[in-house]
Amino acid sequence: METARAEDAARCASTEKEKEGVPAQTDVGADFLADPLDSPAQAVKRAQELASAGEFTVDQIHDEATDSAALSGLLSLHEAERQSDPGTAAAKCLAATGHFALAVSVISLDVTAAMP
Repeated sequence: METARAEDAARCASTEKEKEGVPAQTDVGADFLADPLDSPAQAVKRAQELASAGEFTVDQIHDEATDSAALSGLLSLHEAERQSDPGTAAAKCLAATGHFALAVSVISLDVTAAMP
């Protein structure tokens, strides 16, 4: 799952550099996913730290992180579809499962309940 997090962060960062006018929310979702989150409380604390700048709410950060992970999984599946080598395609599909597992773990966080 840590590999998926790193790939999510790298993919979002490179996409941001390539496209003009992409909302900054994508960055905040990638920032949230950049560090491993060991507990819901730690995840909420991380989201609160990112939200302290006042640009985004904790809920917006949570939503963007979920979207970022899910979209990374979809991109991996799209890459798998384009592969001519079955082994490479299988590896891309396997990578997608890590992204989807990360998305599920993030969306499962009850951010509101964990907030003080």
